[in-house]
Amino acid sequence: MSSGIINPEYRIIAHSSPCHESHIGCGHRRARLASFMNIYCLVTPSHDVLLRDWFLRTLPAACHAVPYFLDAPPEVFAEGNWHHIVAHKFEVLEQAFACEPEHAVFILSDVDLRFYGPFATDIQRRMQGMDILFQHNRPSLPQTHEHVCTGFVAVRNTPASRTFFRRAHAWLQQCNRPDMGDQNACIHILEHQPGALRFGYLPTTYWSPGSERGRWQPGLPLHPPPHLILHHANHTVGIAHKIAQLTAVEKLLHDASAPSVLLADQAA
Repeated sequence: MSSGIINPEYRIIAHSSPCHESHIGCGHRRARLASFMNIYCLVTPSHDVLLRDWFLRTLPAACHAVPYFLDAPPEVFAEGNWHHIVAHKFEVLEQAFACEPEHAVFILSDVDLRFYGPFATDIQRRMQGMDILFQHNRPSLPQTHEHVCTGFVAVRNTPASRTFFRRAHAWLQQCNRPDMGDQNACIHILEHQPGALRFGYLPTTYWSPGSERGRWQPGLPLHPPPHLILHHANHTVGIAHKIAQLTAVEKLLHDASAPSVLLADQAA
């Protein structure tokens, strides 16, 4: 696979290192704790506030963030050089495949998320016999290829998952359209070249609000499910609107005082 840099003007300038066995009290290359997981993400300067104030602040203790910082100016969703920027997620995936042991499970995630509960053990259980589990883009609709969301993806390091993402990257490079990103590429390969990939969907507790009425705007209603594990601020455009959505859901859950909601930053 190529380096993933469609536009050489943009480059990953820094990243943290994955946490492996030797960092959590186990011998090098021994089996990791079942409850531990690396979570890889791509971060541009415009999204640093989301990484700092929402993603990292609420990340459960059993997870280790591996952010890759991309030196790129902000772009409007599906316009301009946006597709050049999101293509770097495939470069991050290549780093994850190189760092993670064979068959290990890790997460590829966007940073416009707020966590509400621990998930590593749950993900490990759900990933038994699976290569990839996607977040569902529109929870009110059937679980079909066109509703895949790549904002939060559980990945097992297997030949099938590596082949799948490399095919998606190749398709995105060939397509080279401003309105086509990594999610479109994954949907295309699921429909046309899935190979032997064993894939499925995470439950709605890994929540993206979705919308059948267009993009979410501040003031519109939001309906998070019970026992929420994470909220992906999706179906809205712009940092200010994403923060507004994250804030609205946090306030909604706080005001409801639902005993089923366990805040990740209060979890052991």
